[in-house]
Amino acid sequence: MSLGTLYSFKDNTRTVCLLELARRLNLQVDLVETYPHKFPAELAAKFPLQKLPVFIGSNGLELSELVAILKYFYEVGKQNDTELLGAINAKEEAEIWQWIGYVNSDIVTPSVIRPWLGMCRGATPYEEKPFKESSGKALGVLKKFNDMLIDRTFLVGNRFTIADLVVGSMLRLFYRFIVDPEQRSKLPHLTRYYVTMFHQGNLSEIIPLELIPSVVIAKN
Repeated sequence: MSLGTLYSFKDNTRTVCLLELARRLNLQVDLVETYPHKFPAELAAKFPLQKLPVFIGSNGLELSELVAILKYFYEVGKQNDTELLGAINAKEEAEIWQWIGYVNSDIVTPSVIRPWLGMCRGATPYEEKPFKESSGKALGVLKKFNDMLIDRTFLVGNRFTIADLVVGSMLRLFYRFIVDPEQRSKLPHLTRYYVTMFHQGNLSEIIPLELIPSVVIAKN
């Protein structure tokens, strides 16, 4: 039986980690392709902020926000957690959600990814000055994260956890568009972490490891 339906689009970084967590916990979650600019009226009535992803459970539960949906999926499926993705004590529990909150609120957030992301995807016309200013700001945010990872292989303890699943998945947004070889040389610890998560956490089974040769900007 399906746990419920996730409304979002497959390439959404938050959607990727939610569906992968569900898969690893042997939970059936359906996906209905939904886009911010085409939010169905009946869904908007339930979620007036129109932020993706949102989840409606088969039991009628309505959830928005990545952290809330992640927590629900894990609580329902934790008996199937054969990989020890979750915490084994209160300290790990706090640290896992601390890292997830950090990447969700401070890294993959509109103030960091706009407007350069829209220009890279072709959704916004390219303008050199706004692109350089906004992508430069994003790279500055990544530099702070890079410095946090100097002596870390995994974010929590010495194994792959939900935190690594979420953060590794969400970093792809930057590595597939603006983290070129020059920038990777300036982000050695973050790049090592990103690549390690693909190998140790088998993220390459759900999304490709992309290390771009140059900045990717869509042709309008």
